[in-house]
Amino acid sequence: MEALIRILNENILENNTCVEMNFCIDDDMEYKDCWFGKMLDKNNINKEIQYI
Repeated sequence: MEALIRILNENILENNTCVEMNFCIDDDMEYKDCWFGKMLDKNNINKEIQYI
C-alpha cells in the first residue's frame, strides 16, 4: 500500500509526466484488465486529470 500511495503522489505537473497502473481482481471476469492513473490536462497545462 505504501508503494501505491507513493506512486499516486507523484507530482506529474512538476515532472511533466503521467502515471498509469494496470491491475486485476482475482477470480472476477469483469475486472480482469483494469487501469487507472493521472496525466496532464492538454487544455490546461497547470492541471492534472485523474482517470479510472
